[in-house]
Amino acid sequence: MKINFLRKAAALFSAAALCIMCSCTGSRAADAGVIMREAKSNAEKMASCSAAYKLSLSFTADGEKYAYSSGGDTSYTAEPFTLKNVLTYSDCGSRSQDESYTAADGEKLWYYFKSGGTWQKTDASGLDKSPLEQIDALRILKSAESYKFVRETSFESQDSYKIEVKFKSEILRPVMEYITEKTGMSKNSKTIVKALLDGAPDIYGYCYVNKNTGSIIHTEVDAAGAVNSVFKNIDGSDVDVTADKCAISGSINNIGTEKAASLPSGAEKAAGVQACG
Repeated sequence: MKINFLRKAAALFSAAALCIMCSCTGSRAADAGVIMREAKSNAEKMASCSAAYKLSLSFTADGEKYAYSSGGDTSYTAEPFTLKNVLTYSDCGSRSQDESYTAADGEKLWYYFKSGGTWQKTDASGLDKSPLEQIDALRILKSAESYKFVRETSFESQDSYKIEVKFKSEILRPVMEYITEKTGMSKNSKTIVKALLDGAPDIYGYCYVNKNTGSIIHTEVDAAGAVNSVFKNIDGSDVDVTADKCAISGSINNIGTEKAASLPSGAEKAAGVQACG
């Protein structure tokens, strides 16, 4: 009798433990959406941050190699609203850089930029000040479709949640625009980019969220496979495209500690111009 009782108790304990484990695992998986919603909400409330965004693309079309990259370093503060962007581009060895500021002068918000080596400014009063709109490293997530919890991990010495992100094909729009322009595919079709995006497979990446603060700290996407799949399945194409690399990433740093960027001396006396369009 005693042995049977112990066996039953052990069986019940094992079953209960298994149920708890399954419940926790299922809960974690279901919580991915909650984690990301809270992380986005926290991003909206950031007092300040610095951010870095990068797109790297290299591919071969009909035997000719192409390499393109674009990146942005951003400094953001909410009060007073200040945004500094330094954008860099590399197109098959040709490099360029643009620097801009968005800041208030009195009660009015202005966008400062260089044109022909001279600082100018234009009215930015209607600007959406949301960090999710203004910071490229966060705007990546506008193309997110769904989330899946992967595991708890450490990212750059921060205890983090690793979340798998399924992206809409829209995240590849700048990639498809560049490739079709360089290969001449866009000359005879105004809808080629849309058609390519419509034919894209599922695209996956990862987002890392600080476990203790709930802050988004890094997002990354490796889309070379998706790009190759798109161009492999084009019917009647005269251009053979193979991507060696297509990587998109964004990192958020100095949350709450980033200082407001100051306007360069030349920008302070910028002449006001009317925005085009």
